[in-house]
Amino acid sequence: MKLKEKSRYKFTIGYTTYNRKNLILNRLNSLLKIDLPDNVEIIVIDNASTDGTFKAISNLTKDSKIKVYCNSK
Repeated sequence: MKLKEKSRYKFTIGYTTYNRKNLILNRLNSLLKIDLPDNVEIIVIDNASTDGTFKAISNLTKDSKIKVYCNSK
C-alpha cells in the first residue's frame, strides 16, 4: 500500500515519555516532515515530566494528527 492510498484502517503511532523533551520533540518533528496519510494519528502520553515536556509537545498539537495527554502523578 502506498502512503497516500486510502485505507479503511486507522493506524496509531503511540509514545509514552518522561523527562525526554528533546528526544520526543525530535521524533515528532521527524514524523511531521513525512506526508502521513489521513488515517494515521500520533498519541503522546507524558508521564508527569518535570522538564517541560508536556508544554513543549503541546505546541505541536496544532497538527490535528497529534494528541497529547498528561498524567498528573
